[in-house]
Amino acid sequence: MIFGAMEYLTQGIEAVPGLSDFVKDKTGSPLFVTSNARAATAPCALISASSCKYAVNMGRGTAEFLVAFVLPLFDDDARGTALEFADLVGTQLYFSAGRGAHGHRITSVTMVGMEEDPERQGLWIVTFSVAIDR
Repeated sequence: MIFGAMEYLTQGIEAVPGLSDFVKDKTGSPLFVTSNARAATAPCALISASSCKYAVNMGRGTAEFLVAFVLPLFDDDARGTALEFADLVGTQLYFSAGRGAHGHRITSVTMVGMEEDPERQGLWIVTFSVAIDR
């Protein structure tokens, strides 16, 4: 359940229309989507599983993930750019993911945080919680 849901989420993020162009335009580099924290370099979407309810007795399974988008933003309105990015992901992820080949579907997309790293000025972290049912 959880491995398939993570693959589905990865494909959904990569399919968000305009996301790659937005990130490349604002940061100068492509967005790297991964679940491997050691391989993650900004700009990236770092996916980590936060919970999983496994289906029992023909019930539905649910997986929840945290997706931390790490973006180096150095323009004059970095906060506005981060908000624009959050709106793009928050409004388009559900639709771009559609229904997965194994019956996965996103049931909620919630932005749970947005902040500039206090130790690395210009590095913005926009975090979403994404729930997936199957």
